Amino acid sequence: AASADPDGDRRTNLEEWATGSDPTSGANSDRLKYSFQVADGATYLTLTYARRAGAGDFDHRYTLGDLSYQSDGSVDLNLWNQTPIPIDANTADLPALPNGYEWGCVRLPVSVDLVDRGFLRLSLE
Repeated sequence: AASADPDGDRRTNLEEWATGSDPTSGANSDRLKYSFQVADGATYLTLTYARRAGAGDFDHRYTLGDLSYQSDGSVDLNLWNQTPIPIDANTADLPALPNGYEWGCVRLPVSVDLVDRGFLRLSLE
């Protein structure tokens, strides 16, 4: 079942399949990575995540077949109205992914230098 969690790592079978991890092993928990990126002198919160490859260009919503990866941003956890901006993933320190998967990356559109805090979330549909 898509909502089952046979390895007890608090990630559903759907989340494990969507990010290329093994649903029978909790060892593959490195498929989502939050970090900060400096661009044009400003610091941005970024979310790098493993996803199924092949959808081509995307915005904050990446869709492949019946599966969509939706990223949302917020500066206060009340309103999720900050549309993340897709950027190239820096894969230098990331693990290799299984065939058919790639790294995607988005950043919060507002610099964390200008706001006290920022939040990014990823949902699967």
